[in-house]
Amino acid sequence: MSWQWLGWALLTALLAVLLFTAAAHRSYAPSVVGEATYLMQAESLVRDLDLTYTRADYDRQLLRWAGDPAELALASGSDGRRIVFDRPFPYALWLAPFVALWPRAGAAVANGVLLALAALLVAGFLQRRLGAWAPWWLVVLVFGSALFAFVLPATGEVFLLAVTVAGFAVLVPSRPGDGTPQPGVRLGAPRGGYFAGALLAIPLATDWLYGLLLAAAWWMPSVAGRAAVRRALVAGAVAMLAAIVVVHWLAGGGWWTAANGFLFTATTGFPLVDFPAAEWPSAVRYLEGHVSTFPWDAELRLWSIVDLVFGRAIGLMPYFAPLLLLVASGSLRGFRRPIVVAAFAWPAAVVVLRPFEVAGAEGFANPGFLPFYGALWLLPDPRRRPVRLAAGVAATALVATLFLSSLWRHPWIAWDDRGPGHETSAARRLLPYETSQRWCPAGAVVDDELTVAAVGGDAWVEARHRRVVVEGGFAELVIGSGRPLRALRVDFEGPVPEHLRLRGARMEAAEESPSPGTSSILVPAGPRRRHASDWSSRRSYRYVVALEWPPSAGPAALRLRNGDGE
Repeated sequence: MSWQWLGWALLTALLAVLLFTAAAHRSYAPSVVGEATYLMQAESLVRDLDLTYTRADYDRQLLRWAGDPAELALASGSDGRRIVFDRPFPYALWLAPFVALWPRAGAAVANGVLLALAALLVAGFLQRRLGAWAPWWLVVLVFGSALFAFVLPATGEVFLLAVTVAGFAVLVPSRPGDGTPQPGVRLGAPRGGYFAGALLAIPLATDWLYGLLLAAAWWMPSVAGRAAVRRALVAGAVAMLAAIVVVHWLAGGGWWTAANGFLFTATTGFPLVDFPAAEWPSAVRYLEGHVSTFPWDAELRLWSIVDLVFGRAIGLMPYFAPLLLLVASGSLRGFRRPIVVAAFAWPAAVVVLRPFEVAGAEGFANPGFLPFYGALWLLPDPRRRPVRLAAGVAATALVATLFLSSLWRHPWIAWDDRGPGHETSAARRLLPYETSQRWCPAGAVVDDELTVAAVGGDAWVEARHRRVVVEGGFAELVIGSGRPLRALRVDFEGPVPEHLRLRGARMEAAEESPSPGTSSILVPAGPRRRHASDWSSRRSYRYVVALEWPPSAGPAALRLRNGDGE
């Protein structure tokens, strides 16, 4: 068997295993994932033949998943008299037949089919350019990144990746070269432009920053030199956007989602469940009054860049290791340059405009980047030396092993309600915790302005008792203070565990206290960070301290206090 057919066999087998996992696994619930909106929207299409939110939609979700949703994105153009799901309809339309056949596993199966189709499309597309490398390339792109884990939840990012891949596959030349002298537009011109424009408008309807994808398509050499294709690209995008807007308006959501769409959670209450439709205007005023807006903070944006690129849970480099391989594998001439510029402009834009939520939601591997990641799949250039490609693949495999080994064994672990189980020990040891992000716990108040959040190990903070409980002999704590912290007092409720090791601090003193426990004075190594938070423009000093002792010593409980002056 040749290397090429072995690659095709491996790619097909891995995608089949992923589809089987999607169909068989049912443990996650939208109450955990936070994407109940898509499931309810698809089921409303199946059961009610509409996109309007009603109490019946909520009750179906409650019965099917035995739990309230974490959040619902809803909109209304009539002050609550008619409420619509605040998501563009194309993804729900794709989900609907799968949800009708498999009510619980339908979304995962639909995403698995999308990912398999996108991977096989690109592998076939690259066959003429890479030859036997093509299927192996897709194995690395899909399973050397965290992409495959996004199949299991009912999120729309895999759908956006698939439509982006299909849109650019029409515009990108399939033969080797920089693409300048080649037509590069299939399905007929300008018919291919209409098709690509319509597909690339779907991500734009979801988030206006995805307009960078359309801009990249506009500036590609295969499009820029042909006025008819450019006109078709714009016409296709306008037609799709108009269809989405009209459907949204007919369903009852008003003319545009950005004007009257809001995210409801258990804290705010859900319309038609916790408050009647007549109270929609007051609920909207409450939500509008709690939007955090702070002046420019250079430090915050600096740390947002660090979190976006290297973050423990959302970092682009750890969880999309093939990204650099993609860019390095081809020259930046011809059709490649606009795609690469758009892919790097997106992170810059979200850091500037959304420093508290560069991942878009409670973070895992930054799903917002997936459409750009799909567009980069079409970059490989066979003129690069095979030795360099082999070295790049080896480096990608090494990074993927360090940070994706948990996901390979249990691809659903990222969506577990027990915490970020996808983080490997290497990630916790080497990568920064994303204190700049809105979804990161601020920590419980344990001593005046001192806050503590347990972010690593089998440990948790008991806010009521103002103490930290450590089960497995290891705790990584993020300590926040409104002013520099020169010393930290640690009161163990029992004797100090033997062979205690510290990271991020050194022990200055240990003495018996009048209470049954032992007091220790720790001197932190210095604040890891200093930046504002989404709840306050005041800068907070963040310290990271890790305590470790042999698990055989048993659990321990400790209290933390500001030790300045002691």
